[in-house]
Amino acid sequence: MCRMNSSIYVVYGTMYPIISVTPKDCLADEDVSIRVAGLKAYHKVTIHAVFDRNDTGRFESSAKYTASSTGVVDLAIQPSIGGSYTGVEPMGLFWSMKASLQNNIGRQDMNIRDVETPSEVAIRVYDSHADGVFGSGIEVLAKTVNIRRYKGIAVRRIPVKWKRVRGTLFVPKGTGPFPTVIVLNGKETFKEHRASLLASRGFLSLSLAVFGYDDLPKSYSKLDLEYFEEAKEFLETLPETRAVGIGIYGYSLGATIALACATYIPGFKCAVAVAVPIFAYMTTLRYKGRVWPEVRINHGYMYEEDGDLVTAKLADDYYDDDVVGNSLIDFSKSDKSFFIVFCEDDKSVNTEKAVVMTKRLIDRGCGKYTLKTCPGTGHLVQTPYTPHRRRLYSAQAKKYVAFGGISNMHARAEKRIWVEMQEYLKRELSTSNSKL
Repeated sequence: MCRMNSSIYVVYGTMYPIISVTPKDCLADEDVSIRVAGLKAYHKVTIHAVFDRNDTGRFESSAKYTASSTGVVDLAIQPSIGGSYTGVEPMGLFWSMKASLQNNIGRQDMNIRDVETPSEVAIRVYDSHADGVFGSGIEVLAKTVNIRRYKGIAVRRIPVKWKRVRGTLFVPKGTGPFPTVIVLNGKETFKEHRASLLASRGFLSLSLAVFGYDDLPKSYSKLDLEYFEEAKEFLETLPETRAVGIGIYGYSLGATIALACATYIPGFKCAVAVAVPIFAYMTTLRYKGRVWPEVRINHGYMYEEDGDLVTAKLADDYYDDDVVGNSLIDFSKSDKSFFIVFCEDDKSVNTEKAVVMTKRLIDRGCGKYTLKTCPGTGHLVQTPYTPHRRRLYSAQAKKYVAFGGISNMHARAEKRIWVEMQEYLKRELSTSNSKL
């Protein structure tokens, strides 16, 4: 005789452990509740999570817990005492993942290329506080799977090839019109996961390729803002676009472009800029005859920290608008709306100087501003619960380059930025008082 009782299997009076993940099927930016019941009182267990896909390779994490007096482990209230993280971290199994030794692709970061295929995170409960290679002689007490989607089931994915514009459009469920946003990445290959998740949250989102994709230029050393204006014009032709203006979101290099587009191009209503240099950095920008020349970096300002290269100070000579001159993205002269985020442990941008410069521009500006600084946050700001990377290997430098961030603080900041950014965009793109 077998029956279910409060998520615990009971067979002839014997309790068997069971692990539950709620919700079991969710979007990749969503929090889940993880709970193990049916253990013995104060039972020591290790929870192990594995993420394995063809386009990313294998990533995994583990955490050690001790059950309560009632035989329960609840990640929302109980601390991990070892493994990939410690302390009370309800989503720690996700953001603490690292590339597995079994990862034959050899990736350092989780690069999701196929947003249409759901990801499965296998979660197992092992007997005792275990270390080493899991699955080799250690008893599995319970197991389950969490399905995490980068694209909602009803979201439409449409490749875009319109005039010079290249990218992918994501259309939310429904008929619209929807708040509309262009999504830009940093100095990396074309990615769709930010735009697909935003569409899953109700935004008409264009993940815009900038370089190294299809017939676009191979390099980002020179960028014409007219290209981004064309992307805006493409969105304006769509019946699903809300007629109050287009938003633009980017981080790193994408943030510089987003800031420039909202500042200088008519029709953009607002910009979200995360981890942004306030001037043309590692690229030259051009728009209708005007040029923002790339600032000259000083390699003598590069230094090592714990063996990793730190590049945050390379452009330190320019954090004064009297010095940076024509390279400055002077958003103070625009009446648009700006949501600007700096990361206090950023090893790629000198946050302290960038914040001072930004505040000076805000003080004399005529726009609408939201400025946020995030403690313990590094440069590589991703969608929530993407495994945090403090450093990545540079084949060119033959060294690791530091990007910064204290993992648990970085993860919480990513979630906060993601949520507040969406609230900001909905607010700015859902009103009729458009500033075009």
